Amino acid sequence: NMPISFGFRNANQFWFAKHKKAFWLPTPEDKGAKHDAVMYIANRLDEEVTFTENACKQLTGIPKVFVKTALKGIIKEAKSQGITTIDKAFIEEVNSKRQ
Repeated sequence: NMPISFGFRNANQFWFAKHKKAFWLPTPEDKGAKHDAVMYIANRLDEEVTFTENACKQLTGIPKVFVKTALKGIIKEAKSQGITTIDKAFIEEVNSKRQ
């Protein structure tokens, strides 16, 4: 049952080939961290700044390896504006500036 060929095709399908016809499995869609994991990290990075649950739900699409870096950037922006509670509206504002 060992695959003889495997790899990514079309950037969204992972193909396998056994001794029969090749088949594929979809690539996982949820690449980001869950909102409770984001909230856990976010509210421990800085004692002066807190994140709401809805703000963290906006950040679930960030790949896990970049969550901390993104949160630090958001905290830096919040501090420059004198904001101590980061909510969904602030996250949307930061995202609109990014694009």
